[in-house]
Amino acid sequence: MVKPNFIYIAAIVAIIGALPFYFSIKNSSSAPTAEYISITYSDYNTDNTSDKITTQILTLDCPSKEIKKVFEFDYTSQYPLGYCDKKDQLVYFTKRIGDDQNYGDQIFVSNLLDKKETQLTYNLFAVNYIILNP
Repeated sequence: MVKPNFIYIAAIVAIIGALPFYFSIKNSSSAPTAEYISITYSDYNTDNTSDKITTQILTLDCPSKEIKKVFEFDYTSQYPLGYCDKKDQLVYFTKRIGDDQNYGDQIFVSNLLDKKETQLTYNLFAVNYIILNP
């Protein structure tokens, strides 16, 4: 089992690795600048590796370099994914639905203002990525 510290260090390395990309875009006059980066991060609730895992959706504000947790959900899907849409105050994420015999990972959206959760897909087995069309 992967230790919680390793997962935390891997998330930090991913954030640091994304920063040069942001600054190369910012310095290019023809490319749009990013205002924030959405990060999905999973970790154990405690130091006990037999405890449940939760997934957090974080945002990294590029100008201030501030990281903020915007949403948290239980790690139930095969591969937890999430994305924060700050403009519309929405988070998209994956969650396992069903029982041990009939199940699948589905995509959900949650409104950050009123906490209303809506299931967007109904017949998927696994989700490998979420692509939003602006």
